[in-house]
Amino acid sequence: MRLQLSDSDDSNGVKLWAIAEDGLRRRWFKWYEDKGTAILDAEKMRLVEDTQISHSGSRYVLDVHRKLCRQLDMTEEVLNTHWHSAAPAVEKS
Repeated sequence: MRLQLSDSDDSNGVKLWAIAEDGLRRRWFKWYEDKGTAILDAEKMRLVEDTQISHSGSRYVLDVHRKLCRQLDMTEEVLNTHWHSAAPAVEKS
């Protein structure tokens, strides 16, 4: 599985995608109101790599950068139970 976070089709919120890499174009998603909430939930599901912390313009604030894992092992049972299945992606010509 590959993870991707993208704006939803109607520009109302974001979608966290789990995309099968078996060539069958199967995809599952979870919808969130904003990217921050999506990343927090991904962190709870252990779908986020180690965070990186850097200094911001303020000496009192640190910027936290979280990255989605590049690949993950997730069973189809979990995906079909807790995620929404999506139609196969349309290939662009």
